[in-house]
Amino acid sequence: MVAIAEKPTQTRGVRGAGAGCGIDYRPGSDAVVTVGNIGEISCCTSAREGEPVMPLRSRTQWWGVTLDAPDALELARFYARLLDWQLFEGDGGGASVAPSENAGYNLGFQTEPLYVRPVWPAEAGRPQMSMHLEIEVDDLAEAVAHAVAAGAEEAAFQPQSNVRVMLDPAGHPFCLYLDE
Repeated sequence: MVAIAEKPTQTRGVRGAGAGCGIDYRPGSDAVVTVGNIGEISCCTSAREGEPVMPLRSRTQWWGVTLDAPDALELARFYARLLDWQLFEGDGGGASVAPSENAGYNLGFQTEPLYVRPVWPAEAGRPQMSMHLEIEVDDLAEAVAHAVAAGAEEAAFQPQSNVRVMLDPAGHPFCLYLDE
């Protein structure tokens, strides 16, 4: 159980914290939970090691997003070309791409036999996107040309002049944008 302080910035020692803090503690170990706002855990610290760890994070700081596709490996190959990242083929038809093997983050892909291509912009009664990726670029025209050469298509509707909505081969929208 994780004890959460009632007042901002108050800390308490808790035993067996682990689950809520993203720290792998054995039962009976000590942890300190720091609370930034009432009821909000902002940091956990190992009483033994004194190293701050963000909630919901592991010591390796890995995170990722996984996209469904009719062919996971095909979509992973597209994103490897688009982002110039390494391709890592997984077991069971899944795959991922990352800047390096030890990057700490990736884009994952899994084959979904019942996958239905989303429609963007949304239309009533049609499959809608559930999320989209945003990629900041230095030159929008050059980035669009690169994305098209990698296998993307430009969406018909473009809502902003400094953003280009693109569609990957499975129909997932992603945005290329200039931070102006």
